[in-house]
Amino acid sequence: MKLQLNRKGITPIIAVILLLMMTIAIAGLAYTWLQRLQTSVQSGTENTSTQFIGSSKVKLVVDGYNTTCTGTSSVVQVRIFGRNAGTEPAKNVYLYVDDALTNASVNSSLNPGVSTSWGGCQGSGTCSSGILIASGESCATWINKTRVVKLSSDEMSAERSYTFKCTTGSC
Repeated sequence: MKLQLNRKGITPIIAVILLLMMTIAIAGLAYTWLQRLQTSVQSGTENTSTQFIGSSKVKLVVDGYNTTCTGTSSVVQVRIFGRNAGTEPAKNVYLYVDDALTNASVNSSLNPGVSTSWGGCQGSGTCSSGILIASGESCATWINKTRVVKLSSDEMSAERSYTFKCTTGSC
């Protein structure tokens, strides 16, 4: 019986050693997981910050419009003016009218401080510019109608609503 009494003292020591080993293993796994999580969050934040800084250097502005109508023709000529008021070139600039991409030619890039215009004719007539903002529309569909004009690039976009008035000619 004396042999069994001596063995009872070893079991609690083994249990404590096993518990310590499990605690250390769990702490190591938690540390590794937290390190990976922190690295992931840090790189995501860095990418977002880089994109934000890049987009703040490009500032697209829709400046205005010019429309020309004649009372005898169903053709409206619309020219929209925009510019890059930022410090970096805007890449792949597109013009949208009422969320529809226009047929106007795309400026592959718009340098800082540069103003440009997109223009052309609406309706069934032919125009000297040959650039259409949209096709198949007449004077009546543009004049006294509110439309949303949007400039968009890889870096940012800008939009403005206009109620188009006849600025040249008679409507």
